[in-house]
Amino acid sequence: MTARYEFNRQLVARRFQRSALAEKDNLWSIALVFGGSRHLARTILTHGLGNAWKSVSTLAETAEVSYDALLRREIYFALAQTGLGVLTAKEARTQGRFSPSGHDSLCRVNALRAYMEPEDLTLLALEQYSPLSNSELSILFGLPEDVIAEKITQVRASAEEILRSNELSE
Repeated sequence: MTARYEFNRQLVARRFQRSALAEKDNLWSIALVFGGSRHLARTILTHGLGNAWKSVSTLAETAEVSYDALLRREIYFALAQTGLGVLTAKEARTQGRFSPSGHDSLCRVNALRAYMEPEDLTLLALEQYSPLSNSELSILFGLPEDVIAEKITQVRASAEEILRSNELSE
């Protein structure tokens, strides 16, 4: 390793840490949506940040130093991919098996997890809690920006209907 590489690696690591800390509340909210419990949210957040670091640690190999927007985007992308994997794995066990037990935020999250498709819940979580633009979301989901905007509107309406129905059934 050259001294320049080590310097760049430390710089990228500091910027990564600073970006993750600046976004900690949003990242936690997204992880909680994916996990449905605080314990699973911590696991998702840990794995998501680990995956993000693996992705961006290669930035130290280049001489460029302005990566703040890229770091932030990669952190959210890795968290979304980790969370989507958890949602997809748990989907068969939770689909339609939610019984409401309160009005707290975790109860609302679990209502959405029980009745929404994993991809829709991922889009809703990122749209609500991340600073990612529609163009960045279109990259993540592999859809045109106008389709993402329309999908966000549909997902919001679906989430509101689920939560309204959940409140009526209590």
